[in-house]
Order: sequence, then structure tokens, then C-alpha cells
Amino acid sequence: MERLLTIDDVAGLLQMPLGWVEQQIRMDYLEGVLLGFEWRIEPEALRRYVADRRTLTPLLEAVPDTEPL
Repeated sequence: MERLLTIDDVAGLLQMPLGWVEQQIRMDYLEGVLLGFEWRIEPEALRRYVADRRTLTPLLEAVPDTEPL
């Protein structure tokens, strides 16, 4: 089994604040495991999270701009 990542680890890897990482977990965007009072993230869950975000950009660009009513 790969070493589980802490929120500090994930924040450092993504270069984002700790609170933002916690928010992503609470909103079920990033899969985390609560062990006691500490969140842990499996490396594969982080890989999926990043991959999912990469696929969102082309989808958003494909939406045509519309004129306001």
C-alpha cells in the first residue's frame, strides 16, 4: 500500500492553502479518509482529482457564449 498523504502533503503538492484542501474534501470533490481526527488522502485519489480537473477545462471551453436576455 502506498503511503497515505496528509492535508499538509496535498496542500504542498497542489500549492494551495490547507483550508482549501479541507474544503475540497468536505465538498466530496477530493476523496479523503478520516482516521481519528485527521484526514488522509490516498495518492490515487489525488491523481483522480487532478485528472478530473484537467477534463473540466475542455468541457467549459466547448460551451458557447450566449448573449444575455
